Amino acid sequence: MKDSRTKKAKIVSVILAAAMSIPLIPVVKNKTAVFADGATTKDQSNTKLCSSGISAPKAPKSKDAAWTGNYVWFGTYGNNPVKYRVLAPRTSDFGGSTMLLDSDQILFSMKFASHMEDWNSCYLKAYLNETFYDTSFTDQEKTVIKKSLVTDGMYPSSSYFGTTFGAPVYVGEKIFLLDAGEITTEKYGYTSDPGADLISSGWAIHTAQNHVKKDKSGNESQYWLRAKSANDSAKAGIVSTSGYLTTAAKSENKGVAPALNIDRRQLLFDTAVKAPDENSFNGEYKLTFIDEEIKPELPSTVTYTTETNTVRVPLVTEGNHSNQANRVSYLILSSKYAPGNANGASVMYYGEFDGTYELNYKPTFTFPMDLALAGWGKDYYVYVVVENVATGENADHLSDYASEPVEIPMPCLTVGIDVYEKDTRLTAWQGSAIKQLLKSDLVYSKAGDEENSYVIDLDKDLTADILYWKPSSFSMGLVKKLPTCSISGKKVFYPDFADTTLGTKYNSITFRFPDPKPDTVTGLKAVSAGKNKVKLTWDAVEGVEGYLVYAQKKGQYGYVGMTTKGTTFTDTKALDTEYNFYWVFGYYKNSEGKMIPGGCEKYVYAKGVCLAVTGLKASSVSGGVKLTWNASEGAEGYLVYGIHPGGSYGYIGMTTKGTTFTDKKASKTDWNFYWVFPYHKNGDTMVVGGTPKYVYGKAK
Repeated sequence: MKDSRTKKAKIVSVILAAAMSIPLIPVVKNKTAVFADGATTKDQSNTKLCSSGISAPKAPKSKDAAWTGNYVWFGTYGNNPVKYRVLAPRTSDFGGSTMLLDSDQILFSMKFASHMEDWNSCYLKAYLNETFYDTSFTDQEKTVIKKSLVTDGMYPSSSYFGTTFGAPVYVGEKIFLLDAGEITTEKYGYTSDPGADLISSGWAIHTAQNHVKKDKSGNESQYWLRAKSANDSAKAGIVSTSGYLTTAAKSENKGVAPALNIDRRQLLFDTAVKAPDENSFNGEYKLTFIDEEIKPELPSTVTYTTETNTVRVPLVTEGNHSNQANRVSYLILSSKYAPGNANGASVMYYGEFDGTYELNYKPTFTFPMDLALAGWGKDYYVYVVVENVATGENADHLSDYASEPVEIPMPCLTVGIDVYEKDTRLTAWQGSAIKQLLKSDLVYSKAGDEENSYVIDLDKDLTADILYWKPSSFSMGLVKKLPTCSISGKKVFYPDFADTTLGTKYNSITFRFPDPKPDTVTGLKAVSAGKNKVKLTWDAVEGVEGYLVYAQKKGQYGYVGMTTKGTTFTDTKALDTEYNFYWVFGYYKNSEGKMIPGGCEKYVYAKGVCLAVTGLKASSVSGGVKLTWNASEGAEGYLVYGIHPGGSYGYIGMTTKGTTFTDKKASKTDWNFYWVFPYHKNGDTMVVGGTPKYVYGKAK
């Protein structure tokens, strides 16, 4: 719409763009879950990152209360999907970050062993990890089942567990049975009551219905634990039909309810296919796992259409499983995506792009109107996910697969504006579009002198004078370059204008916002970690892709290394005779591949020397005191210092042949005190490591 006061006109574009000239984003249709062909439509109302949408089980109020928690569908048995109880949506009890699952039903019956083999060598363990594993899970599901590790623990010898089962049975395989201690863990939803009370004559058995499981026919049945018998090697642990824990002959057929752990780093979504109740229990979920053979790329600029508020994303998908994909989704998160949702991001928007999936096409979606463009990459993060979603009758009970989310960079908005000799107004829709996307009443103050100024004021009415451009003269010929100015503390850069004739060419003004810096690294610590080694640890910074490590050594400051795999780094070239000073900076890469680093709260320092020995012990031996200790990494030998009765602290001896030393001059009548120091050599210099706790002993 032209201003009636103007005489001459020329078209100019105003482009609001991110510092990287990057594309704009997608959006979301606020859908609720619907059912079609037996499948739940996945969106932000029912789908969460990793296992964050699944609540932990309820601790039972009584020994006979039913198990209460949530369930996931995973794998099959006899071509039927299997429902598992979620004992822990997130746990480190079995090594790493996993989701612990326990079959809701008894799937089949089988003997434990032919003879007296324990769990680690029995027939049942072999069957579960060979035949059952091979036939019940897809190749992709197999990759997400994590080997479970339990290598310690004990039962009080006088307890029911101690007298019945002796000790816990360790586990180191993918598919296993629960042990007696695990089936009585309240945080897993199971009563701690094993179904026995101590009385004067022994143990009195009672019900513990919380442990009971049913077979496929709906009958309550006995089922195996991996527990051993404390008194009979021909028996193994079981759960009885009334729920109490006991033992049975390994040669008998009993029910089998497999358990397993899922690697949460490979888990992208949990989707509620049956909504949980008001207490967040009794929900049923399907899982979406990362498929590394689905690889989406954004080869060119994403475009945004103001009038329809839609985003068009150029998408090319590669990988061996790209042909199996059938859905393209947009995903908007509160924080940067991290495997296993390590930073606790929440799903703000998640839905399907319009159109039908192709390997090379440009799908569209609608941008959420409640998000401000200025918050892109800071207040929220936008991703494309290419998915292989299960279809058919059992779709809600089968696993889905997806690419890792690919971030969509900050978008551009182009708005056509008529520029006139004296002044220009944005039309209502142009001003509304800018204000809507920025979600901010920014005031862009004038740049340069009065004769060459540029002002945008979004505080004013959208039909008022928002854009002013007043060159000293406006005629045929060159259009002046506008100077750099400051906008709300951020720099804005204006490109050169072309040599143009009024009314015949188009030009543009580009606003470039600087890349936001990541948060400062905090919690930085440095400890000696061996010969010429220093280990650094720090707190995770949200939204970074990795960390840069710098150090000052012998007065020279410089780059040491980087990591993209966590919040620890070991400098293997640390000085051992002088302190090394360290700084760590989080970073991410912008769309041009440039690293944008943050800050570091403080520096730390340490020397690259051997760690103090651990496990130092002193024992009495004939004619002396024998010292033993654990090896210190990188140590080339050990120095022994001590105090004999009536003497002073001083050198006792050394060894280069192991982790033991006998002081043959030790007193038999009074205590001798000892310290052991690791050392390594730097040329002719003996570099001594950390100081241990002292020990003491007497000679026999």
